[in-house]
Order: sequence, then C-alpha cells, then structure tokens
Amino acid sequence: MTDPTRTEHRRAPLSYAQRRLWFIDRLLPGRTAYNIPFGYRIRGRLDRDALGRAVKHVVDRHEVLRTRIETVDGEPYQVITAGGGELRLIDLRDADDPEASARWLAAAEVDTPFSLSAGPLFRVALLRLADEDHVLLCTAHHAVFDGWSLVVLTEELTAAYRAYSRGSSPPPEKPPVQYADYALRQHAQIGDREMAEQLEYWQRHLADAPITLELPPDRRRPAVPSAAAGEFTFPIADEVAGGVRALCAESGVTPFMVTLAAYGLLLSKLAGVSDLLVGSPVYGRLEPELRGAVGFFANTLPFRIDLTGDPTFTELVERVRDTALEAYARQAVPFDRIVEDLAPARDLSRNPVVQILFGLLSTGTGVERGELDLPDLAVEEFRSGTVTTRFDVELHVFETPDGGMLGRVIFARDLFEQATMEHFAHQYAALVASAVAAPRTRISELVPITDAERALLNDWGTGPTVPAPAARTVSEHVERQVEAYPDRVAVVSGGEQLTYRQLNAEANRLAWYLCESGVGPEAVVGVCLPRGTRALITVLAIIKSGGAYVPLDPSDPPSRLRFLVHDSRASLVLTDPETADLVTGGPVGAGAGVGAAAEPDGGVATAVLCLDEALWQRIAERPADNPPRRADVDNLLYVVYTSGSTGRPKGIMMTHRSKLNMMNWIVRCYRGQPRVLQFYSMSPDTYLLEVMLAWWTGGTLVVVPEEVRRDIPALGRLIEAHRVTATVLPTVVVEHLARHADQHPEQFVSLRDVATTGDRQRIGPSVRQMFAALPEAVLDNHYGQTEANVVTLNRLTHPTDDWPDQAPMGRPIDNLRVYVLDTAMRPVPVGAYGEVYVGGAGIARGYLGRPDLTAAAFVPDPFGNGTGERLYRTGDRARWRPDGILEFAGRIDFQVKIHGYRIEPGEIESCLAALPTVGEAAVVCDTSVPEAPRLIGYVTPRPGRELTPEAVRGALRADLPDYMLPGLILVLDEFPRTASGKIDRKRLPLPDLDPVDGYVAPATGTEKAVADIWGEVLDIARIGRRDNFFGLGGHSLMVTRVVYRLRETLGVDLPLRSLFEAATVAELAHEIDTVLADADREPQSTPNAAVGVS
Repeated sequence: MTDPTRTEHRRAPLSYAQRRLWFIDRLLPGRTAYNIPFGYRIRGRLDRDALGRAVKHVVDRHEVLRTRIETVDGEPYQVITAGGGELRLIDLRDADDPEASARWLAAAEVDTPFSLSAGPLFRVALLRLADEDHVLLCTAHHAVFDGWSLVVLTEELTAAYRAYSRGSSPPPEKPPVQYADYALRQHAQIGDREMAEQLEYWQRHLADAPITLELPPDRRRPAVPSAAAGEFTFPIADEVAGGVRALCAESGVTPFMVTLAAYGLLLSKLAGVSDLLVGSPVYGRLEPELRGAVGFFANTLPFRIDLTGDPTFTELVERVRDTALEAYARQAVPFDRIVEDLAPARDLSRNPVVQILFGLLSTGTGVERGELDLPDLAVEEFRSGTVTTRFDVELHVFETPDGGMLGRVIFARDLFEQATMEHFAHQYAALVASAVAAPRTRISELVPITDAERALLNDWGTGPTVPAPAARTVSEHVERQVEAYPDRVAVVSGGEQLTYRQLNAEANRLAWYLCESGVGPEAVVGVCLPRGTRALITVLAIIKSGGAYVPLDPSDPPSRLRFLVHDSRASLVLTDPETADLVTGGPVGAGAGVGAAAEPDGGVATAVLCLDEALWQRIAERPADNPPRRADVDNLLYVVYTSGSTGRPKGIMMTHRSKLNMMNWIVRCYRGQPRVLQFYSMSPDTYLLEVMLAWWTGGTLVVVPEEVRRDIPALGRLIEAHRVTATVLPTVVVEHLARHADQHPEQFVSLRDVATTGDRQRIGPSVRQMFAALPEAVLDNHYGQTEANVVTLNRLTHPTDDWPDQAPMGRPIDNLRVYVLDTAMRPVPVGAYGEVYVGGAGIARGYLGRPDLTAAAFVPDPFGNGTGERLYRTGDRARWRPDGILEFAGRIDFQVKIHGYRIEPGEIESCLAALPTVGEAAVVCDTSVPEAPRLIGYVTPRPGRELTPEAVRGALRADLPDYMLPGLILVLDEFPRTASGKIDRKRLPLPDLDPVDGYVAPATGTEKAVADIWGEVLDIARIGRRDNFFGLGGHSLMVTRVVYRLRETLGVDLPLRSLFEAATVAELAHEIDTVLADADREPQSTPNAAVGVS
C-alpha cells in the first residue's frame, strides 16, 4: 500500500467513519458514547519513568493519537499536532480507600467528554494506590481508535517499556502508513472502478432491506439514547459447541456462520419478521501495512438474513454463508458510505441501518484482548464498571481455548431490563442447541422455548379453573337475588327507584306477555328504548322469556337501526312512542300497540311493539310470578353489533354460558352488594356487565342520565350523591374524572372498585393522585372484546407511586385460556410479540348470519382436547413478560410502516395524552396519497388550556424519535365517539387539502432566506414553507453546510440538532426568529397557528 504521493501533512480530510462521529458530536455535543476506556492494574516495582517514556513513544509513533478535528468553512479536517502523550500521575496513597478512589476516577474518566476540536483525543493517567500498586487508565475517542488499535498499542507499549526499563530505546521507525494517509486513500478510492462495483453491490443488496429491527422493549425508545448499557456472560453447553463444529464440518461453513444464523433466527421469532439486518464488525485493515496502525479502521458489515420460505436450518446457514462471503468480498466500502447511499429517514433514537450487532471471536490468545505483558510485574485488566453501546443489543460469542463457547450480551439499558436480556440469552442458547441437534428441521419448527418455558406459558395462559354456576341462565341467578334481598333497592334512575321485588315483578309481567307473543329460545328481540328503568325491565323480561335481545340505540341514525333490525332477523322490536318511528320509518300512534318495521328488501316486516302507557296497563294484568325457565346455558342471550371492516356492522352472538362464566368471576373478584354506576348505552356488551355487576350480589344500579354522561362535573356530583362504590368506565372518562377530582376530591370518597375498559388504560398524575386519596380503592384494567367478554384482568393496588404509566393486560380470568401465537399458530417465546387468541368458556357463538367471518375469526383450537373447541382471533398484538403478565402492543391492523419504520400509533397517542395541555389524543395514518403516507395527530385541549400544533410537536420531541412525530397536528374541540365511548377514528376529519402541487410560498423574510439556502445546498430551484429538508433529499452531511450558510447569512449560530427538530422551512424560520429574539434582535416572522409537515 506504499503511496508515492504521500506528503508530510498537517491537515487531512476525515475518513468516512470519522466524519460520522464528528457530525454526531456536533449534533449531540458532550456525549461520551464513543469513549473507549481500558485500564490495567499493575502490581510490583513499576518503573514509572520508563512507562511514561513508553507512552510518549507510542503516541509519537501514531499521528492519529495526536489528532484533533477542526472545521474550515463548514468542512471538518483532521489536524495533526506536535507533542502529546504525557502520562498524568495521580497519587492516591493517602486516600481512605485507594482502590475505591481509583474506581471512582476510572468511572469519571469514562464520563468525561472529549473536545474534538481542542484535543487531545487520547488520555492516559497513572494512579498510584501504593508504592507497588498502580492503575494505568487510558481513554480514547473512537474517532482515533478501535478494537484492533488496542492490540497494537499494548504490543508497542509492552515492547517500549521493556526497552526503557532496561536502559535501551525501542526502534525509532514509524509505521509505514499513518491514519491520515488511509483517510486520503479512502476518498481517492471511492471513485475507482473496483470501489464503484462494490458500492453498486451494497446499493442493490440493501435497496429494499428493512432498516430497523425492533425487538420487544421493556421501555419506550427515547428520542435520544443515553448509550448506557448492561452486560453479562452466559454459558453455551459443550455438547452444543461440539454440535456447531460438527455442522461446520458437514456443511463447509464456519462457526461464525452457524452462530449468526441462529442469532438471526432468534431475532426473527422475537421481532416477527423474516427479513432482517444484523451488523458485524470487521477490523478493516485489508492491507498488511495497516495491521500495525492505530486508528478507526474498523468497519461494520450489514448482513442481510433471509428467512423467507421456511428453510431448514441447514439451508439458512447456507444462505448466511453466501451472504457473508459476498459481504467480505466487498468490505472495503465504509459502512458510513453505505448509510449515505441508503439515505434512511433521520432518526436520532437508534443506530442507522443496523441496530443489532453480532461477533464471534477466539479467546485462545491474550493478545486479541490487548493484554500488557510487563516484565517482573503482575498485570490484570482494571475495568471502570461503565459500559456503553450504540446498539440495541450486541451478542458476542467466544470460542474458548478448551473448545467450548461462551456468550456475552451487551444491551441498551434505555430499552431493556437485565432479566429480559438474561432470558434472551437463555433463548439463544436453547435455539442453537435445538438447531445443531436437528439441522434439517424447518425453522418454523425450531422454537427458542424449552419444555420448562412451554409449561410456564401454558400455566400463565390458563385462568383459574372454577365450577360453573348453579344457575342455567342469567335471569335465573337474578331471581335468586330477588329471593335473598326482595326489599333492597335494585335500580335508581332519576327520581325513580325499584326494589328487587318490584323489578322482578315488572319484568315477569312483560316476560309473560312476550311469551304470549311468541318469544322463546333463540328468538331475537330488538330493544329501542331510552335509558331508564323501563329499558332495564325490558331487557330482563326478554331474558326471562328465553329470548335474546339486540340493543338499538335511539341516538343512532334510523337507517342503521333499520339495518340492525333486518340483519338480526328480529322477530319483534320493543319501542316507546318516542322511538317507534326510528325503526318503523313513520309514527306509531298512542295505544297502537303493534306496528311494523320496513324491510329494506321488501320482505316480511318485523313486528314493532310500542310500549306506550296503554300497553303497560295491559301488561300489568299478567302474573308477577317468575315464568318457567325456557332457555338453557347454550341458548342465545344477546346479539350486539360492532363495526365491520367492510363497513357492514356484524352481530356477535353471545350465549348464557359465556356471560354466566364472567359473572361468576365477578362474584369472586369484586366486593358484594355494590352501588354501581350504569354509564354505558345499551349498545355495547359492557352495558350488561354494569347491570349484572350490581344485580349479581344484591347491589344497586345507579343509572346515569343521558345529559350527564358527557358532563364530568355533573357526573362527579352524581357519584357523590348516590355514594357509588363501583364503576366500569371508558379510560378517557376516568382520566377526566381524575382531573376533576383535583378540585373536588370529596365527590369520589365512596369509590372502591373502579375498572376501565375499551381503550388501553393510561395512568397519569391526576389518576395517581385521585386513587392515592382512596386507600380502599383498586383500579382494574379489563381487557377483552365483544366476542369474548372480559378476557384478562390487571389490578392496581396501593401505593399508587408504583403504578405504571400504562397498565398491562394482566392475567386470564376464570375458565379462559389465552395464547400468544405466531402466524403459524405456534406459541411465541416469552418476550416476543404475537397475536392474542382466546379460548374457553367466555367466547361467543360467532357472527349472526356471517359463516365466513365466523370461520375466519373463530378457529379450531390446536391445543384443545379434540372436542370441537375453538379459539377467537382477537387481532391484538401482545407479549408475555418474564413475570407472567400479558402486555398489550396494539392492533395488528393499526400498525403502520412509514419510511421503513414500523410504528404503533398507540405509543404516540400515549405520549400525546401525557402532555399537560392535552385532554385526549388519537393518531391515524393518512394514506390518501399512497406513495407518501403520513401520521396525523388529533388532540383536544384540557379545560382552560390552549394548544398550538408547534407546541405539541415541540413537547413530543422530548419523548419520541423524529420518525414517530406526527407530520400534522389537528386541534379539535371534541372527538367523535362510538356507542361504547371509544374514539370513532373513521369520523376524524382529514386536513384541508394543500394547493394542487403542494407548494406554499415562504411567508416571511426569514422563511425566504432559509428556502434560498436550502435551494443552494440541495440544488433545487423552488422550495416552499412546508417542504421538509430531509424529504427533499437532504442528509446529515448537508446539514453542516446549511448551518454554516445560516451563520454567514443571518448571523445566527444554530446547533445541528435544530434542523433535525425543525425540518420544514416554516419551523426552522420560527426557531431562528426565536433565537434572534432571545438575543434582543428584531424577529422577522412569528409562529403560525398551524404548520403542516409533509
């Protein structure tokens, strides 16, 4: 590699790797993630003078250790300085605990940032603990050092110390190649033919590659990682190591290829992907002359692992072998040049392109670890205890001298708990063992689950087994409460109340009337009545008659009501004079009794029974005694409609058995005889849960008037007035009540059992504060679906300080089974995402009149006993935590992919909802322009607070990486709602369309200046105020030029990060004007009321 053009230089360009680190340092100054520490404990009679001269000799030999980085006209260069390499001596002999002081200093040294512009980038200190006990501390910045540099440095330091300590001098020759020469050569080679061919390979190979790999984290990914890491080692059994070698011999591959293939398989199963990238370091010294050079030569190769088509493990290893050989043949291309060509979306939260690292090393010789071998001295490694990583997870496999293997995991503490990663290591060891034991097995059949873990998953997923209740129908159990508590108040609605005796008598009379009208088992009866006691009587009467009710919400459009009547095949619809015309299409006169609902296809009309006063008088003539039980446990109880994906509502058929099981669980789980708030409309299945929560143990139901349901102060007063003890409410209502409780805590002192359902339970400061003042109260999270009732329960008890920000799903309730399965319906390992399936006594019969949908959603149970058991596919993503708790991860059909990133909108919604100015939040993906999907955030303000889109986006940047920030924030007065109280996402308004070509001219002088500079740097003639720098093709290296030109043109010195956080012309101009205004200079523009970001 001798270069005849080499000159003695004081300044040289940065290598590609150096330039990235320089850019990161400018973007996030003061970070220590790229500090490389190493230290040695030296015992014996150390010649300190000889060691100091040895250090100086090594630094003199390698220019890169005397390098700093300076910027000229916006371009960085490495500048080689004279001198350097002085050994600092720190005397700790008088310290109370010299060793503890040494470790504290070692940790402090690691946490001390380098100044790339001032230098030096290599620091050495000698700590004197005693006369014959020293610690040598070295810290280098990664811009001038890598792993192999440690080997070179310790070899040369050893040789120089030996020479100086014996009174001689080491050889004076310098390395044939200095790092600056390498950087010059690298830039020159990028344009040659061979390098162009290698570049073309990487461009082609990674063109459609997934540039993110998201393992299930324990914590939300921070907007900017801390680099704090944990580490541990784990054993790999000797027989497994032998199996790896045997497979290598059989297949003509290396241990690296086998262990990497197993790693890729584990990652695939945990992340639920079949195409992924794993980085692997190579030491980057391709020419022999570089083997003795110090510097940042190491390169990272992105290995693309293809697991599609369900290959055998042997076939997977062969794929990895081919990929590895192709990559090694093209390893001269700097990883940073690959990233530059791929131009991934900006993201400060993770390493670009590869977030997972893998390496295999032989530890047979000490030199590979960079060991000092000083004569007549005992030297051992001295570690600071501080570990950092730029990756999410690193796995390093070591081949030991005795032929065994050892694993080492380094993981980002921002994301993972130690226990999670220790389980990850166990899974890897188990997967390697099973793969090498049966390498011709299809990878879908290789699971990183031991028999013990399989048993654990089965135990976690099985709810308590309890006997079925004695009652055969829901109404039969209510009748037993009537016998036990005849004179206790069963329901309060406005100024009216009924005892259990009165409620039962009224329901019985109507039930007899319905039986006379032909209602019986499997007959569907529609109920279109306003909230109140008569609606409750009617529902109970239908159940007593053996029929099944279908709720018809009077607030729904008449067209929907008529569709539900038709689709449910209702034999009868019960209304009152105010609601009759909603289903008949015309008025029903007072006392008319029976009308008919118009059929959309002109078929036989459904009878409509108008429960007017005259008819109630006739019904009062029927017996007050209980009619004989006509239905049984497997007969239909109700049909509840939910929205269908095709736009056509689907009717879910629930039997008595399912509801009896849930209510039997209620008896075990909740305090008896509660005073229950009846909040929901009749349409969702939660309505009957509220009703029976009261009536199952002789409690009292308190009906919330319609006008109070959305009036939080009035709802608080109602809870106080009726001493409500139990509620089942939408999550958002509990949040609103908690904020109201900040000012009126006295209204909620009666609460004991509070449950949320529908949306994911969020726990903000107000909720914690509210329940902290209720020492006897619990907060439950009911997870379930209309098709399966309540499936799992998570209960939060005191102290509230320990409550999570988002509640998990919890554990299965009685007689239910929950599975988390992959696409082949196999259990996924602990910690891996999969789809939630539910089996057991709680699931519905299916969808009324929709055998196709029923077959798709209610599938045969592969884990059952072969008696026709079924599982319900929920469409929800979840995972089992190591503590056996089920954790929700969003809807499978809600997850979106934007710019190569898989995004769960629910995570963004949680961050939005946590902002102190935001009342509620929703996030959707707008695909109206298929080639340019974008996230839209919808927010409502908290009472008395103001919201602006810029403020919301600015606050989100503290918690979310840039790619997760909604491109547009819309502020609404309130959200549209479904009948169950959930946000109706289909009715969220879309933003006003942009001009035809999307161009909006800069509006202020600052915006015009920013647009002109962008146009100059990007070579684009016309740039609008909403245009995004990175969306126009800008990348990180161009950012430095923009910042330099802004300083020249506007006299404002912005940190590089500003352009990442304010990436549109309008946002950046607003940032500039803010900076200028803070410096008492005249701003040229003001923030806009709303800024859309494309």
